[in-house]
Amino acid sequence: MLNYNAFGLVYKYPWLEGGREIFDPPLDSEGGEQEEAIHYYNKRFTNFFETYPDLHQKLVDVFSFAIEKKETGIHLTDNELNVILFYMIKTLLAAFDNRILENYVANLVSKLYHQRFLSESPQNLEMLSRKMDFNCHYEKKELEIGNVLFPFWVEVHKYVPVAAMLMDSTYQLINRNVINGRVYLLKDNVARLLQEIVRKHIIPDHQKASVELMEMLLKIKSVSAVLEVISKFIEEKKISSPHFETSNVYENVVYALYPPCIKFILNKATNGVNLAHSERLHIAFFYANTNHTVEDTVDVFRTLPDFDEKIARYNVEFSRGIGGKGKLYSVYSCAKLKSIQLCKAMDKDYGDVICAEGVFRKGVVGKVPIKSPKDYVFWKNVEIKRNLKVKPI
Repeated sequence: MLNYNAFGLVYKYPWLEGGREIFDPPLDSEGGEQEEAIHYYNKRFTNFFETYPDLHQKLVDVFSFAIEKKETGIHLTDNELNVILFYMIKTLLAAFDNRILENYVANLVSKLYHQRFLSESPQNLEMLSRKMDFNCHYEKKELEIGNVLFPFWVEVHKYVPVAAMLMDSTYQLINRNVINGRVYLLKDNVARLLQEIVRKHIIPDHQKASVELMEMLLKIKSVSAVLEVISKFIEEKKISSPHFETSNVYENVVYALYPPCIKFILNKATNGVNLAHSERLHIAFFYANTNHTVEDTVDVFRTLPDFDEKIARYNVEFSRGIGGKGKLYSVYSCAKLKSIQLCKAMDKDYGDVICAEGVFRKGVVGKVPIKSPKDYVFWKNVEIKRNLKVKPI
């Protein structure tokens, strides 16, 4: 049973209210307003490493284990060190600004907390869920559905946003027991959903300048030593973060030809947001039919939270007829994309007049709708070349 005193709960679960203040209290509490940021954090971080000599190794272990996909061997403490470790991880991730690394680490750390959730009593799990704004309810008198007793329930509007982050089809609302607006869950289900919330907490705020942060951290001896070790792991394992809009694969003229539906999915992928099964298939089929390599396609999936290279590569190759039945799958049609709600023709950020209104074709009065994303690529190329006053390719 956990000790839920003033700090006990936060020591166990650092993202809860009060955790950030333990790691990084207001500057005026230590006279920090009179010091430059580098001096303040140099003093504070150096104190962390001096107070907890094993902090260096714990940080190195978290990152190296995450990169190597080891899930055992890391022990979470129940004291201030656990809070410091959690926020140091977030700080280092923000400095590296590497989406693949972020997801590797977030997956590992969230799994560690998943084990903690499973060890909690139902009452404590209910309390934690409410503090995490999931508002799960525990009923001592369990509801029996199909000979299975369900001790927890959560309202649909709270359940859906969290479940949507999971790729496991068993968490889709259609596959859950929903009665009178309540989704009934087992303890394992609650722990898994809370794990996903934790994973989201670990991902840093990408609005902050990573370059300046990295420069500052490198000036702090104790932190720079950790950064050096982690950087070597990243280099050895080639954990680079693909930036689609500037990489060789996505030179401006190529990216400009991508239809709104593809740009929408790529944006999700670059930001480490899990893709739905239909979105993954759409990318795989589109790339297979537009002169992209297997490596190009696998790289899209590297930033996803549940990325597994072996599985991703197998599915990408399968979509191209490599192995299996030897069938090259066609690009989804626009009609299909509309039916599965992946058409972004009218999207405020990605919409395009070619998708929304169609194109003028020779011998036809008025605009004619395009039929597929490949159709869009052709006509977008025509539009771009026309604007440049160059004959289309």
